[in-house]
Amino acid sequence: MTEKEAIEELGENIRLPFGGSISDEASKLAIKALEEIRQYRAIGTVEECREAMEKRSGKKPVKDKYNHDCCPNCGWIVYKDEYGGRYLPYCENCGQAIDWPE
Repeated sequence: MTEKEAIEELGENIRLPFGGSISDEASKLAIKALEEIRQYRAIGTVEECREAMEKRSGKKPVKDKYNHDCCPNCGWIVYKDEYGGRYLPYCENCGQAIDWPE
């Protein structure tokens, strides 16, 4: 059963075995919770959201064997020498935020 099917079934205020039933209040609360779950799943999985949040927090660049400033996640060079040099705020390869020393 999908969330959508469960929402529809709960919306009909189904009857439970042995003469019980789900109250309107409980049905509405369950429907609201299932609708929120559907919205979160449209955004991405918990793991994907966690990974995105980690990339937003800046990490200090690391040096490679040639003394280049590189992304701590993927090793991509994040300092560009052209135009007098520029410090990239994000890795162009993986999107990791870079926390440059002042």
